[in-house]
Amino acid sequence: MKLGLIVAAEGDLTDLPPLGLGFLAANIKRSLPEVEVLLRERLEDLLKEAPDLIGISATTETYALAVNWARAIKAGPGVPVILGGIHISLAPGSLAGCFDLAVIGEGEVTIVEVLRSYLSRGGFDYPALGKIPGVAFLREGGLYLAPERPLAGDLDQLARPREELAPYYQTRSGRHIFSARGCPYRCDFCASSRMFSRYRPHSPDVIADDIEYLVSGGHSGPIIFYDDLFISDKRRLGNLISRLDGRGLLGKARFTGAVRADLVDEETCRQLNRLGMDRVAIGLETFSDRVLRSLNKAGASSEANQRALDLLARHGIGVLALFIFGTAAETAGDVHFTLERIFSNVAAGKIGDAYWGLLTPYPGTRTWEQALERGIVAADMDWSQFSGGGSPALYLGTHLSRPALAEIIEEWRAKLTLLRPGRISGSRTSLFINDEGELGRIVEAVVRRRGKDLGARAGDALLRDAYAARGRVKGT
Repeated sequence: MKLGLIVAAEGDLTDLPPLGLGFLAANIKRSLPEVEVLLRERLEDLLKEAPDLIGISATTETYALAVNWARAIKAGPGVPVILGGIHISLAPGSLAGCFDLAVIGEGEVTIVEVLRSYLSRGGFDYPALGKIPGVAFLREGGLYLAPERPLAGDLDQLARPREELAPYYQTRSGRHIFSARGCPYRCDFCASSRMFSRYRPHSPDVIADDIEYLVSGGHSGPIIFYDDLFISDKRRLGNLISRLDGRGLLGKARFTGAVRADLVDEETCRQLNRLGMDRVAIGLETFSDRVLRSLNKAGASSEANQRALDLLARHGIGVLALFIFGTAAETAGDVHFTLERIFSNVAAGKIGDAYWGLLTPYPGTRTWEQALERGIVAADMDWSQFSGGGSPALYLGTHLSRPALAEIIEEWRAKLTLLRPGRISGSRTSLFINDEGELGRIVEAVVRRRGKDLGARAGDALLRDAYAARGRVKGT
């Protein structure tokens, strides 16, 4: 039997191979060697292989696309389609009729049991499937949700992706490792902490095996620790460094990973330096203490954010800072204050890049519950509203309209880009503008809106000078 696995995505959205599907493929191969697993990036390429079953992994942003793909598969080859991923795991009631089965939660063990049932019975036997923990399906007009599959107790016992990801590795420059699952914190907006419910690390020996595998394979670029929070266990970090040192791997690779502001201290920075982590991602969210409290980000504060940036800069560790706008508690003053602080830290060399996004009500989170109470989302909603960055209907702000917020962010993006000439980011979520023409249009729009006397806010002089330069070029 041939099983095709694919991530629902519009085009090439990432430079990284799909490790989640890689774990599924590795565990299927170990338990069911008679099943050939095909991982493909594009649906048309997968269908050319004529798989007997197809599994699609989807997030909430791509769930509508996954539904369209499943319908196309049913109208074409007509093979059964299994759905998995974080969306259906947290919103099983949204299961569409075009899917024959859904895998809820961690799928490595569940998918093997589902395939065993399929092979032994020559198809899906739903009474038998109903006894498998971690599955859901529609029968007789209703949703059947099997008992929850317990989380894997020892992640080291799972088969690790290796050659299963070879086709992706051949076309991707990025490499990443899951060294842990879950997060010790439960911020209101985070879906990942609901998906895994608790923090579970792999052992330092297994992580060292993964690093040695990538290094020995000739990978010379940075390796990303794709954990929700890489530094959550400092003892584990120290043990990993010791293992890598013992194998002669320190200095053989550079790393990046996610840190948390209130956990960054001198000792952690020294450990990151020794590991070779010269760039980190840090979810600062905002510099407004009031907004941080509204997001239930325990232990976070504007002071902690700045202290972390200061420490990381002192130790020569580059920072990708992540921010959230569009919260219910946020005012125009909060937005300006946060962007002013971003500007000053970019000017001081303490933030190398900054990404931003609107607060999104993902299923399973407290933010979803709040949006549900306000009638912004619903159990039977149109899930395409989450596609492509989110529909305006999902906007959660109450003190500031979405157009007004967009104007403020647009102005500050222009200032940040002018602050760093030639620093044009390739990401659409960056606070730096990635197109010279767009930058010019925004500069002119800001000046028209606010007048040539822009005042004394940080970066206003940059806007004035840029506007004057464009005017001279045009002969006006």
